[in-house]
Amino acid sequence: MNSWITNWKKIKIKVKQIIKKQPAGQQETDWQNCPQCKKISYFPDLTANSYICECSYHFDCPPKFRLDNLFDSTYEIIEAPDNINPDPLQFEVGEKYKYIDKIKKYRKVTGQKTALLCASGFIQNLRSVVVVFNPKFGAGRFGPAENEHFLKAADYAIREKVDMWIVIYQSSGIDVHTGVTGLAGMPKSIIAMNEIKKARIPTFAIAARAVAGGTFGSSFYMHDFIIIESKYVENLLFSGKRVTANILKSLDQIP
Repeated sequence: MNSWITNWKKIKIKVKQIIKKQPAGQQETDWQNCPQCKKISYFPDLTANSYICECSYHFDCPPKFRLDNLFDSTYEIIEAPDNINPDPLQFEVGEKYKYIDKIKKYRKVTGQKTALLCASGFIQNLRSVVVVFNPKFGAGRFGPAENEHFLKAADYAIREKVDMWIVIYQSSGIDVHTGVTGLAGMPKSIIAMNEIKKARIPTFAIAARAVAGGTFGSSFYMHDFIIIESKYVENLLFSGKRVTANILKSLDQIP
């Protein structure tokens, strides 16, 4: 006869198996496995604790959750520009897939046009613009569409003479599928940051998880204040060579 302890162990094993079988990119279920302490947590409990595990590991927060908790009350979304091609090279990986299909999937899953969610409102009665990278949108890609969205938010901040500019980084860097059109985002974002500084607007960068590649090498360190959200945020690096090699599946050396 099984005891309740035996039954509980069976349930726990079953839950772990379900979590391990989940495909990458699938939306949250009722259970989350912490990569730090390995504890299985009930997702509504994590949400109530601001997506922080008991061991202090920070799970990825949805961008809207961040905006809802940052702003004093209501806020205005700064929409992405229209008619910006997110896949200008019409990139394909052999016969496996077209990249535009992945972008369409990201848009469907997140409800966003780009990997950025930008908004304006008041934080502690200070007029602010906040830009949040969404890691569920191509690991927080920074491609042509994101470049223009970033510039639009920066232009809004300068035009409206806001009191604070905040960027929450959860980004894998420049989207290598977009080639030079994606790399153009580095000088563009640098110019945008310089213009914000000329307007004498205090700027804040918050590393909420990995900050890699072009976003790490361009706008991140241009902010007046840099905040590391958690001690588990450790992937602050340039990853272009490795990522490009993985995308191309080539042994060629990338400069």
